Amino acid sequence: MLRELVAQSWANLRRNPTRSVLTMLGIVWGIVAVAVLMAYGTGFRVVMMRGFDAFGKSAVVAWPGQTSEQAGGERAGRVVRIEKEDRDNVRLEATLVKS
Repeated sequence: MLRELVAQSWANLRRNPTRSVLTMLGIVWGIVAVAVLMAYGTGFRVVMMRGFDAFGKSAVVAWPGQTSEQAGGERAGRVVRIEKEDRDNVRLEATLVKS
C-alpha cells in the first residue's frame, strides 16, 4: 500500500510539474516568512530591552495626558494634570528622586 501511494504521488508530481513547483515554492515561502518574522520580533525585543536598560532600571517617567484604562476607581479617559503641588510633594516624600 505504501509503495502504491508513493508511486501515485510521484506520477502526479511528474504529470503536473508547474503546479508541483509552485506548491513547493509556496510552502517554502511560507516557512521562510514565518521564520523571518519571528527573528524580527525577537531582535526588536532585544533592542527594546537594551534601550530600557540603558535608560535605567529604576527610572519612572510621568507626563500629563489622558488615562487609557480605569484605575483606582476613576473612569478611563480621565484627564491627568501634573501641577506644581504634585512636583513639590514628590520632592518632599521621595528623597531618591533626582529630577
